[in-house]
Amino acid sequence: MQQGLPILGLIILVGVVGNMLFRRTRIPESLFLIVIGVLIGPVLGWVPRELFLENITFFVSIALIIVLLNSGLNLDLYRTLKNAWYASLFTLFVFGMTLLTVTLTVVYVFKWPVLYGLFLGIIGSGTTTVTITHLVEKLKISKDFIDTDTKNLLVLESVVNDLTVITGGSILLAVIKPGAMTGSAIAQILFNELVVSLVVGAICGVCWVFLYAYKLHGNKLSYIFTLGVALMIYSGVESLALNGAITIMMFSLVLGNHDVVVQKLRVRAKLFKGVERDVFSMKKTDVEFTFLIRTFFFVLLGIVFDLSVLQNWWVIYLALGVLAAELVARYLSCVFMTRVHPSFKKARFIRTVLVASGVTSTLVAFLSIEAGVNIPHLAEIVLLLVFLTTTTAILGTAIQERRTMAKLKS
Repeated sequence: MQQGLPILGLIILVGVVGNMLFRRTRIPESLFLIVIGVLIGPVLGWVPRELFLENITFFVSIALIIVLLNSGLNLDLYRTLKNAWYASLFTLFVFGMTLLTVTLTVVYVFKWPVLYGLFLGIIGSGTTTVTITHLVEKLKISKDFIDTDTKNLLVLESVVNDLTVITGGSILLAVIKPGAMTGSAIAQILFNELVVSLVVGAICGVCWVFLYAYKLHGNKLSYIFTLGVALMIYSGVESLALNGAITIMMFSLVLGNHDVVVQKLRVRAKLFKGVERDVFSMKKTDVEFTFLIRTFFFVLLGIVFDLSVLQNWWVIYLALGVLAAELVARYLSCVFMTRVHPSFKKARFIRTVLVASGVTSTLVAFLSIEAGVNIPHLAEIVLLLVFLTTTTAILGTAIQERRTMAKLKS
C-alpha cells in the first residue's frame, strides 16, 4: 500500500505537467499518461496488470459517471439544438458513416463479426473535447480554409460525441449480450435502454433541482452530494436491468439545463439564483474531479496493455484500418454537409483529420468487459487508436496551419 502512494503521486504530477506541456507543445497529456502506465505496468512491473483487470468494472463505472456528469453539466442542450443544428447534424452523420465504414472494414478485410465492427465503429466515431478544443484554438482564421463558425462546430461536435458514443455503445452492448438476440428480447432491451432509462434519469434530475431549489440551496458540498446520488442511481437502475449510463446522462443533462426545469416548476426567482449558484459551484469542482479520473484512466489503459500483442501484426493493421475508415467517414460526411451548407466545402480537410479519440471512447470500450462481451485485444486496439488518432489530429492541424500561413503571405 505504501509503495502505491508515490506511484499515485507520480501519476497526478505527470497529469499536471502533461497538461502544462499540452498548452505549449500540442501533445495531449493522454499520450504521456499512457506511456507512464506502460512503463510502471508491463515494462517495469511495478504495478501488476491483474490487480486492475480484476476490478476494471468498478473503475470504469466510477469514471463513466464522472465523465457523464461533466458532459451533461456543460452542455446547453437547448442552445445546441436551436442555434447549432449544423453541428448536431454533422455529428450524427459522422456517427452513422463511421459505423458503416468501420464495420465494412472490420468485416470484409479482417473477417470479424458484424457486431464487433459496429462496436469499434461507435468507439471510433467519438472525438475528445480536451484535445480538439486546444488544437482548434491554435488555428488561425482564414476565409479560404477555416472561420470562427467552423472552429466552434468542431468543439461542439466533440461535446455532443460524449452522448452519442455512450448511448450507442451501451445500447449495442445490451443487445449483443448472450441470450439477448431474439426479436422480443431486443425490443424489450431497446424500450428499457431508451425510453425507461431516459424517463428515470429525467425524473431523478427534476427531483434534484426541486430539492436544491427548496431545501439544499447554498450547500457547499453540492458536487459530492450529486456524485453520491449519481452512484446510487447508476447502481439502482443497473440492478433493475435498465441502462445506468443513459440514465446518468439524462440526469446530468437536466442538471446542466436546470433553468428550463426551474421555469416549468415556476420556482421563485430567489430560489432559482440559489440553484444557479449550486450548479456553478458544481462545475468548478467537476473540472478537478474529471481531470483526476481522466488522468488515472489513461494510466490504467497503459498498465493493462499487453505488449506481446504488438507481435501480432494484425492488431496494428486492424487499428490502422479503423483509422482509415474513420477518415473516410468524416470526409464523406463533409461532402454530404456541403450540400446542406456551402461553408463545409472550404474546411473539409481540417474537419476530416480531427479524429482524436479520448477518455469517453476508452470508457465505452471497457464497458464491454463489464457486459461480459469478449472482443479480442480490445484494450490494445483502443490504446493504439488513441495514439494514431491523436497523432493524425496533431499532424493535420500543423499541415492546416502551414497552408493557412502560405495563403496569408501570398
